Amino acid sequence: ASGVRRQAGAQARVINAVVADLPSGQAITDEKLLEAVGHTRVEVFAGIAFGIVVMLAWKLGIQPLFVG
Repeated sequence: ASGVRRQAGAQARVINAVVADLPSGQAITDEKLLEAVGHTRVEVFAGIAFGIVVMLAWKLGIQPLFVG
């Protein structure tokens, strides 16, 4: 899913550039497409690692304080 969303962002960048290069006499919307729609692979893996660290901190450090 992250790869598809990144490609959609790349396509949006190209479309925005094409629209900006059109002659000014043409009727076209001023709305720009959203270019940042996905995560990089590094961001995805960082999120996974962060989730694992938080889960381990909870299970090994915080939860035993409440259970006794």
